[in-house]
Amino acid sequence: MIASPAWHVVALEMGHLDVLDASRPGCGLICSVCVEGPDPAASRKLVAGLLTAFFRAGLQGDVTAYEYLSDTLAAPAPITVESR
Repeated sequence: MIASPAWHVVALEMGHLDVLDASRPGCGLICSVCVEGPDPAASRKLVAGLLTAFFRAGLQGDVTAYEYLSDTLAAPAPITVESR
């Protein structure tokens, strides 16, 4: 059996709240203790791009999109990547 491809992408400067909307009504204490990264817009762009590439390859069969998952230079925020 051939193992499916896998990636472990770590966004180095991303905080837990960076992928949420800027307006978080009702979040309260939880949101006040989580640190945001220096550029939430870049973090959202990073996550959107990684998910788009993964789904384009996996669901639409465009396996060339997998290359974007490991492209640390093109990422809008600093990342490290491990893959198999």
